[in-house]
Amino acid sequence: MNKLHLVEDKINAVEYKHRLTKKTKKALLNTYFNRREDIQKLSLEVIEKHDFEAEVKRYVHNLEKVEIINKNVVKLERHAYAPEMNCLHFKSGLQLKVSQETELNSAIVHCAKMYTLETIQNTVRQ
Repeated sequence: MNKLHLVEDKINAVEYKHRLTKKTKKALLNTYFNRREDIQKLSLEVIEKHDFEAEVKRYVHNLEKVEIINKNVVKLERHAYAPEMNCLHFKSGLQLKVSQETELNSAIVHCAKMYTLETIQNTVRQ
C-alpha cells in the first residue's frame, strides 16, 4: 500500500465531532499531499505509531482559535523600536501581546498558538 494512502486512510478514519473537523481533515490531507516525498521516506512503523486523532484535534482547536480571533480583532499595534510590545487589540477593548509580530496574519497565528482557547474567549467577551 502507498504510504500516502495509508496516511489518508488514517486521517479519514478519525471520528471527532466538531464543526471544523471536515475543514481540518481537508487541510491536513493537503499538507501531507504537498509533503508526499517526505511521507514516502518514512517507515510504515512510524506512520502506524503516529496519533492522527490527536493531530486532528490539535488542528481543530487551533483553527477554532484563529476563527475567534479573526472575528474579533480590531488592529495590530506595532512598535518600531520596541517590537516586544506589539499587541492585538480586540473589539472588547482588551489586548494580547504578540511580541515581534509585524504582520496581522502572522500575529493572529502566533496568538492562537500562544494562548489557550479560554484565554482568547475571555479576551473577546469582556
